[in-house]
Amino acid sequence: MTSMMPGAVALRTSILADNPRCWELRGPRNRDIQDSIAQAANITIFARRQGALDDAKKVVVASRLKDTQEVNVILLDLSDTPQVDTVFRSQPRPADILYCVAGGTQNECGFLNGTQPSDLESCVKKNYFTCLSSTGYVENLDRRRQLRQIVFVNSAAAFFAIPGYTAYTPSKTAVRALADVLRMECLRYSGLSSTYTIHIAFPSNFLTFAFFQEQEKKPQLTKQIEGTEGSISDHKKKYPTAEKVATQIVAGVKKGDFAICENSLEAALLWGRTWLGHRRREGGGLLIRCMR
Repeated sequence: MTSMMPGAVALRTSILADNPRCWELRGPRNRDIQDSIAQAANITIFARRQGALDDAKKVVVASRLKDTQEVNVILLDLSDTPQVDTVFRSQPRPADILYCVAGGTQNECGFLNGTQPSDLESCVKKNYFTCLSSTGYVENLDRRRQLRQIVFVNSAAAFFAIPGYTAYTPSKTAVRALADVLRMECLRYSGLSSTYTIHIAFPSNFLTFAFFQEQEKKPQLTKQIEGTEGSISDHKKKYPTAEKVATQIVAGVKKGDFAICENSLEAALLWGRTWLGHRRREGGGLLIRCMR
């Protein structure tokens, strides 16, 4: 499944934590940045590929409202926890908004008996440890700020186990659990002088270059269960664009939603199943039949 404030008045600093294999110029990553830019924010983008950083900076700089808005890019492997802590602490100003949008499974689709151990490890690193490393720093910042937000762009895979996502689903489920725990922990920091909010989005399949990369390695059984059989033209008719998904995520954050799901029957069933459990008599069988 595919997988994007100190200062006075509206000037805010936002750190976007990313680890992209390709920069989606109209996807969640860029929409999150552009939304912050529109509020006169200063932006720092972290990624492990210099080319992705350079492309992102060009787009963001062109979207600035003021020439004084800072746009910084830093080469960093966000799964390296000690290095993340060192680099984040070296920044001239702390972040008030953190978007964690790293992840994907372009190279790790497949059943367990056909997946290399190195792929299992890399999938967990780029989908879970990138989030854990980044949020650990933000949670420990000065808590006298009026508002701090952490936004995870996760996946609907966190709700439902589908064969073929052996490496991906557990890592996304871990991110969901991390958001649940952080939401409760951050209640300790919220009060009259400060507010911490946690948000997590669960987009399903949507049209990106990464989605079509996944299709090349995805087992046929996986495609049958999740409904991703068909041609490229079929997919373009069936699935939303990255821009549409990104707009929903940004709108959900603005409304203060903790869990941001797509406005669809499938999303409602997936969210409900989380509370119903995994046994067939509690709803799992109904979900499978509806999705197929």
